[in-house]
Amino acid sequence: MQLLDPSALLEQLPRLLPSSESTSGEASGSSSSQSGSTVRSPHDALALLVHTILTRLSFRLTSLSDDPSDTRVQSYPNNALPSSWNASGPGSYTFRYAHEQSSLTFLVKIVSLGARLLIHATALESNRTESYEVETDRFTSRNYWPWPSTTNEPLVNGFVSSSRLSDFVFGFQVKIIQKLVPGLRKDGYEEVSENDQGSSAGPSSSSQSQQPRPARPHYPEHDPDEAYPSPLAPRRDPLIIGDRDLDPLGRGGFGGPPPLFGGGPGRLPGGDDGGGMIVGPNHPMFRDRFQQPGRIGPGGGMVPPGARFDPVNPFGGPGPFGTPGRPGGNGPLGPGGRGPRRPNMGDPDWDDMPPPGNNNGYDDMFM
Repeated sequence: MQLLDPSALLEQLPRLLPSSESTSGEASGSSSSQSGSTVRSPHDALALLVHTILTRLSFRLTSLSDDPSDTRVQSYPNNALPSSWNASGPGSYTFRYAHEQSSLTFLVKIVSLGARLLIHATALESNRTESYEVETDRFTSRNYWPWPSTTNEPLVNGFVSSSRLSDFVFGFQVKIIQKLVPGLRKDGYEEVSENDQGSSAGPSSSSQSQQPRPARPHYPEHDPDEAYPSPLAPRRDPLIIGDRDLDPLGRGGFGGPPPLFGGGPGRLPGGDDGGGMIVGPNHPMFRDRFQQPGRIGPGGGMVPPGARFDPVNPFGGPGPFGTPGRPGGNGPLGPGGRGPRRPNMGDPDWDDMPPPGNNNGYDDMFM
């Protein structure tokens, strides 16, 4: 069992109240002495719980006075409270402690503000004060007290739940104990972090444990018909054929007349954007073979300037599709003449054999 487990605290808490014998022997007939053995209110219960926590951690009660000039050290066997411990309650409670692992004197002052309880603690030799603020109704049952009662209900019924008790202990440990006595060593005790239990350190800490999830990055979709300003921007894959015929919204598919030679809606026959199921001479899979050097895409950047290159196409010579000039054809230089040279493509070298009977083309190969 852990040192500050709720069941362990509730077991020891009644043993810290003044006994009936001690109260009867002090100022017989005094109402304050008789009330010392009774937990009269939720404020009494939480103040007694604070004293129980410190007792479990080996803090030794030395006085119930907050007077700085009162340096008397009194003896309280087993840290049992005197009959006057709640004489000023439920407005305020005062406890003074010493600890064997520190040379400091610790003063705990508990003040009631309506339904809230402010727990202040300090070392009298220092100028630092630690505070822990709680709502009494969050941890205690308002209509249960006083205890013991004539109904003999167990003390655990005076608190909301064991988990709420754990929350109170956690907040008191983080806000008070670990700041007054850091590195406290005690069997069954371990220091905790404020992030270990978000709902324990106070009402505002529960929101800190729920961090917003990072937004997913947004990648805008690209319209294939949109021109890219940079030559290095991605281009449509010219080998995709017929995808727009499956578009039911009319981008060259079922919503309108089918484009001719891969053209999109509203384009002239022989369009060059690709995507249709009809592949014509101006389809990008052919056109992109002869794109400008330096462009990224199929065939782009493959021919360095000045290199010898034999263009391959099904419709003509080295120029655009359909341009005459293939050996044996009727080019601008006459039968068998060479076609116009494309920029940066070097001197075309026709290595294929001329058609039968075409000596001009054959001679041209060996010129």
